[in-house]
Amino acid sequence: MEDETKSRIGDLYLELLLATQVLAPQEPESEELFMMNRHLLKRYGIVVNDLETTILECSRIGSKIILIGKFSFDIEKMLDGRLERMKSEGIITGKINDVGEVYIKFLGNHFKFDMKIANVKEISGGIPIHTNQMEARKNVSGCGEVF
Repeated sequence: MEDETKSRIGDLYLELLLATQVLAPQEPESEELFMMNRHLLKRYGIVVNDLETTILECSRIGSKIILIGKFSFDIEKMLDGRLERMKSEGIITGKINDVGEVYIKFLGNHFKFDMKIANVKEISGGIPIHTNQMEARKNVSGCGEVF
């Protein structure tokens, strides 16, 4: 498998893992699942030193569920044939609307990622998931738009 393809698969897997930890948090006893995910990420060029998500608030506002949380991670990722360390911490915002669409956004000091999962009830043959490309940045000025 080409290094660029392998790297992108690793990025997608990390993004889905972060989103899953927000939507369906694992019990602290799920060490086996965490180790399995860590092993799979390593196969795709990402070494996880630390990864944590915490939901601080989950409220229903009208017909929407709003999530606010925080995240932090410390990973090493293969870039141009060498392992580079990437650390970030920041906020998580999420919204689940009344038709089942899910929006999740991670905004950190060196990381930005957002995901939209469309209404599964209206789609046949699969679950459409849209993600932007994971973006590693040196500086982030201001929070910008939350949703």
